[in-house]
Amino acid sequence: DWRDKTIVNIDKSKLQKIAVKNKTSFDLNLKDGKWSVSNGLKSSGLYASESAQILDLLSPIEATTLTTDSEKLEFITTEKSTITMFNDKNEVITTLLLLIVHRALVF
Repeated sequence: DWRDKTIVNIDKSKLQKIAVKNKTSFDLNLKDGKWSVSNGLKSSGLYASESAQILDLLSPIEATTLTTDSEKLEFITTEKSTITMFNDKNEVITTLLLLIVHRALVF
């Protein structure tokens, strides 16, 4: 067992932007205390409950199990997405490389 299973635990109050890059890339932006989502062509505000749910998914992220050999192979061979989180100075806080599998997110 790992002693510290925390992979990412950032201060959500410091987040200003979250960029998701994959086949359907989009950005989440915080402005005047409200989150919005934009795909570059159009933008839409998010309800507070929606943005809270997204932020709760992204931090903290903790490992529950180690990946199996087949999951490792799938991660190596499958197209992945990135999630990059920025602070209010537009500095990268962290970038996650992930693969969405049928059971869970694999980082």
